[in-house]
Amino acid sequence: MLPEEGSRVSMVGALFLDFLGLGLTVSFLFWAIPAFFVLLATLVVHLIYRTWARAQGRQSFGQSVFHLLTVTRDAAPADFSRALRRTVGELFWLPLSFVLGVKAGRELNGFSDCYEVRLV
Repeated sequence: MLPEEGSRVSMVGALFLDFLGLGLTVSFLFWAIPAFFVLLATLVVHLIYRTWARAQGRQSFGQSVFHLLTVTRDAAPADFSRALRRTVGELFWLPLSFVLGVKAGRELNGFSDCYEVRLV
C-alpha cells in the first residue's frame, strides 16, 4: 500500500524551489550572456538535477523541504527512466492540473508510471 499521495501544491512548491535555486546558480555563473540562454541552461540543468535526484530513492532539495519521494506503483524507488519521464511530465502536467483540475494530475501519474508520495 502506498503512503498518501503528495498534493499538487507541495509538488509545485518543490518544483519551484529546485528551479529557483538552479536558476539563481546558473544566472550567477553566466551573468554576462542574454537572459534567454540563461533560462534555457537553467531548464536543462534542472531536468538533469531533478532526474538524478529522484533516481534510486533520492530526493531533490525541493522534495526534501516538502517531504516528497518518487516511488513506483510497487512502492519501490523510481529508476532513471521513470524519474526522467516524471520530471519532463511535471513541467507540462503540473501547470495544467491547476487549470483542468485533478484529472491532469492523474494523467501525469499514468505518463510517468510513478507517484510522488508524502513522507511522514
